[in-house]
Amino acid sequence: MGNKSAAIKYARKATAILPIQKDYLRWYTSGQNLAYIYANVGENELAIKELEFLSTVMNGFYKGTVGLDPAFKEVRKDHRIIALLEK
Repeated sequence: MGNKSAAIKYARKATAILPIQKDYLRWYTSGQNLAYIYANVGENELAIKELEFLSTVMNGFYKGTVGLDPAFKEVRKDHRIIALLEK
């Protein structure tokens, strides 16, 4: 992508445009995209925090995506994500 700050800015903007309070059933995709972008640009702590939140939302956390997608390789090493994947 090349521009880390712009990627994060636009992903955060997308989640702000459609916050969970406005549309619970469709919001989670913005949250998933935000976690994916955080992981892709090396903001692992932010990705982990987003994934932890997504795990509390119906359909928010997909074990397959987090467990297999190369973007989450470093994130998968964290004990918090290991615990979520083992649930």
